[in-house]
Amino acid sequence: MSESIQSGFTGAPYPLSVYLPAGYDQGTDAYPVIYALDGDAVNDLPQTRFANLKDILVKRGTKAILVGIGNTGRRQEGYNFPGAFKYHDFLAKELIPFIDSKYRTNPKNRMLTGLSTSGNLAATALFLVAPDDLVFSSFVSIEDAFWQQEGQNNDLDAQAAPSTRCPGFECHAHADSGLGG
Repeated sequence: MSESIQSGFTGAPYPLSVYLPAGYDQGTDAYPVIYALDGDAVNDLPQTRFANLKDILVKRGTKAILVGIGNTGRRQEGYNFPGAFKYHDFLAKELIPFIDSKYRTNPKNRMLTGLSTSGNLAATALFLVAPDDLVFSSFVSIEDAFWQQEGQNNDLDAQAAPSTRCPGFECHAHADSGLGG
């Protein structure tokens, strides 16, 4: 199904694609939510990132709501600094409440996932708010483009004490600049 939301933080509209798992309409259970940045991106594939992720969820029988967030035309300004702060506010204070109000979601089980430039935001979102204010419980950054903002990422990393960044869950991280490695 398709939705749309206008952000007061970024000033931009965001088309949304929403997938509800089989059986959603017959039950009362709350579901984990996967928020997929670049939901409308094709990335040299025959279908969008949202469609690819949805196909994987269906094939595996995964019981989760998938939200594909569109408007990849703004990816450089929304996923990288300084725009990442406003985009994260859009996610945390506008999009998540919007989705939570329309669907049966489990607020303790939210994943943020991004690919390439959107992977920058998926990774740095862990550091944009105090540990007690995290709105996502999982962060998946695939083939991120940290080289686009290497200085800002290093600053965030230096400011965060690893033992305080991941309260209540286990963190695994690997990052490289994607240059020559």
